[in-house]
Amino acid sequence: MKRPSEFYGPEKSAELVAALGEALGWRFSDAETALRALSHRSLCSGGGKVLDNERLEFLGDAVVNFLVVSELYRRYPDDSEGKLSALKSKLVGTGAFARCSAELGLPALLQMSREAEQSGTRGRDNIREDVFEAAMGALYLDGGPEPVRRVLERVLFPRFEEWGGDAALENWKGDLNEWLQGRGKPAAEYREAERSGPDHELRFVMEALSEGEVLGRGEGRNKLEAERNAARDALSKLGDAGR
Repeated sequence: MKRPSEFYGPEKSAELVAALGEALGWRFSDAETALRALSHRSLCSGGGKVLDNERLEFLGDAVVNFLVVSELYRRYPDDSEGKLSALKSKLVGTGAFARCSAELGLPALLQMSREAEQSGTRGRDNIREDVFEAAMGALYLDGGPEPVRRVLERVLFPRFEEWGGDAALENWKGDLNEWLQGRGKPAAEYREAERSGPDHELRFVMEALSEGEVLGRGEGRNKLEAERNAARDALSKLGDAGR
């Protein structure tokens, strides 16, 4: 198994390390780790075989989650563990790391096999998330937690302001079920009404139903978000939900 610099060669290696450093605001001292963060596992299936970024993904995910929890603990000193957990789930939930990755321009730097490229791998959200986690892992190994925190302050922590209020913690689906069951009706069910957009930017429309009646509709970037919005729409239409 080759080291990344042996696989890419000196000129391309230097370009990739510089580009990753510019994206993250950091000058890497360990070029091999930086290059490994940008090496997709599909490169291991070719003749050259290079160390890929999967171990760095594992590390980066843990580091980011730790820093998010630390920031939540600092920002909301009076909130309960349950509220902090709810905010954490929103902050690092589906699509969050993919959006951070795209904002930093990391997907364009990821190196992969020609077959993976042609199959559309680069545009997938899970691949965007993976390269973000790997880059955070490499940054942590090269500079410790502080440079990782600085990146998160640019692309992730601003969402605290978006989701920091009480509305972020609303349990629309639970509230809808409580309303229905309090009137002797079965809990809501959800079904997909529509989906649109390319695979990496799908939009879903879900319907909330009870006893076959459509109570509300909601749109979202994933089914869970759309279900929550459908429940919220249902509650607003039911009128006396007591929110």
